[in-house]
Amino acid sequence: LVPAEYSARQVDSHLQHSLVRASAACARRMLAPGGVFVSKIYRGRGATALFEDLRSDFTEVICAKPRCSRSASVEAFVVARGFGGRCADAGPARFVACGGDDAFDADASFPLDLEGLAYEFLEPVQAPLRP
Repeated sequence: LVPAEYSARQVDSHLQHSLVRASAACARRMLAPGGVFVSKIYRGRGATALFEDLRSDFTEVICAKPRCSRSASVEAFVVARGFGGRCADAGPARFVACGGDDAFDADASFPLDLEGLAYEFLEPVQAPLRP
């Protein structure tokens, strides 16, 4: 058999999900009934299985994406509430976009408010590798 080829992103995602599973195992030993578990995750392959695993011990499991995170980024947060119960939901976890209209948007530019201080723009030290 020919070994499967994996991209760095796939390896990162697998390692990150393994870390979340390990931290969830620790949380299961330490959380009081009704407790909450929050962890950064990468949305993609393996995320659905991770949500299903958490649903076995929490009454609610959601996927939250803060507004300050770039839209193109696969990072999000899993929020599992109600430790000691079992979630009745099935299928994909509910997705929640977080942050109000006053929150910083990672995909926008904001004016500098330096209160009378001078600002000097400097060119980047190195140009982007793949613009």
